[in-house]
Amino acid sequence: ITAEDEGKFPDKNVADSLQRVPGVVITRDGGEGKSVSVRGLDPDLTLTPLNGNYIATSETNDEASRSVNYTLLPSNVLSRAELFKSPEAR
Repeated sequence: ITAEDEGKFPDKNVADSLQRVPGVVITRDGGEGKSVSVRGLDPDLTLTPLNGNYIATSETNDEASRSVNYTLLPSNVLSRAELFKSPEAR
């Protein structure tokens, strides 16, 4: 997904943009995409690097999670997003 493609959609954040890829499912919080899961995997197993560094967010509620909170990444912040779907863990 390139920035030009994202500009055509009314997406608030990166999760809303990634949900357009087949096999990607997002969970919503307040109507906005919060976490991303690929092919039915738990969102905690989705690795999200930003400029080569893996990012993570933590929740302060009862349900602690290692998944990325995509509400922190507006869709206009990226020039390109790459999604790799693989049956292998590499």
